[in-house]
Amino acid sequence: MDNLAVVGSFLACWSVQDVEMTVAHVHDDFVYALYISETALPYGGETRGKDNVRAVLYAILAEFDYLCYDPEIVAVEGDVVRVAVTFVYHHRRTGENLSGTKRMVFKLADGVITRIDEYHDAAKVEAFMR
Repeated sequence: MDNLAVVGSFLACWSVQDVEMTVAHVHDDFVYALYISETALPYGGETRGKDNVRAVLYAILAEFDYLCYDPEIVAVEGDVVRVAVTFVYHHRRTGENLSGTKRMVFKLADGVITRIDEYHDAAKVEAFMR
C-alpha cells in the first residue's frame, strides 16, 4: 500500500475504535506524541513502542466514547501525511462532550507508520479536563 492508503486504513480502523487493527499499521518502535499536558491527560506527551501505544489507545477509549470522528487527509508529501479531524468525544466520567478539530501528522517508512504528532487546542482540552 502507498502512504495515503496506509493512513486511510489506519483512520478507518480507529474510526470504529478497533485498537488491534489500528496498531497493525504501526512500526514496533512507533512514537505517538499527543501535545496535551500529562496533568490533564495521563497519556499526554510521547508514548513509545507499539505495546505502550496499544495501552494508551485502550485508555483513551475507556475515558471517552467517540460520538463523531471525521478525518480528512489534507496533504501527502512523500513520507508525511497530514490529517484534519473533526470530533465529538463523550467523557464517560462527567457525561460532558468535548468537540473540536485536531491536526495529525503521520510519518511513515516502508509502508508502516513510525510516528504520529497529534495537535489539539491544548488550552481547551486542559480546561475541559479540570
